[in-house]
Formats: sequence, C-alpha cells, structure tokens
Amino acid sequence: MSEPSHLPPPPFPPAAPPTPKPRRGVPLALGLVAGVLVGAGGVGLTWWLTTPSDGGGADADARAACEIADRTSTVEVREDSAANLHRWGAAVSLAAAAAEPGEKYDSLYEALNKPLLIFRQQYDTDSPEYAEAMQAARGACAAL
Repeated sequence: MSEPSHLPPPPFPPAAPPTPKPRRGVPLALGLVAGVLVGAGGVGLTWWLTTPSDGGGADADARAACEIADRTSTVEVREDSAANLHRWGAAVSLAAAAAEPGEKYDSLYEALNKPLLIFRQQYDTDSPEYAEAMQAARGACAAL
C-alpha cells in the first residue's frame, strides 16, 4: 500500500541547537592574572614591612664612612700609593649614600667632602684651609 500523496512527508526530528564551545581560556587567563597580582602584592608587602625605615642603612653607611675617615690620616697622594685618596673618596661616597634618604647626614657628607675638594683644587695638604676642613670632618664624625 502506498501512502497518499497529499500528506506531507514525515517530519524529521528537530536538529539539536549547536553547543557553544567551552570558554576555558578566559577564566584561566583571569585566574592567572589574579594570582600574579596577589603574589606580587604579597612580595611587595613583605619587602615593605622588612625594609629598614632609614632608607636601607643610612646609619650604617654614616658609621662606615667615619670608620674609614678615622683610619685615613690624609687625602694626600704619595709617590708610591694613592690609597689614602681612594679611602677618603670611599668615605665621601658612603656619606653621600647616608645623606641620600633624608637630611640627617647632609652635614656629615659636606664635612667629609670638603677636604677632598680642597685637595683636588689645590693638590696641597699643607694649607690652613685643608687643615681646618680635616678638623671639621673629624668633628662631624665625632658628633655621630
């Protein structure tokens, strides 16, 4: 028996709606970014809490500068050695580092730097100006 021709063809089952692709990339990327930010914040907070408040050791730099100045008798360069000049230069550099975070050690830096400046200008350590500058530098260290 054949089916009547006036009937519509049998319906096909409806097609299933397309399934969206899983969006694993966006949540994963957001999770990674959040993890990095939280981790960096933790490291930054730890660093901030454990760093000395004086800017990384200004007190220690000032003491070290004065220790070097105390064992260096002059800035003068001898015929066979420039060690005193280098030592005093190191003391001046440490005093500059101590003065960097604030104004606390500015006068120490200026006092230690003056004999070096005088020596560089005059290349002489026998002048009264040099002797006065050395005495002021030693006094600044004694005041620590």
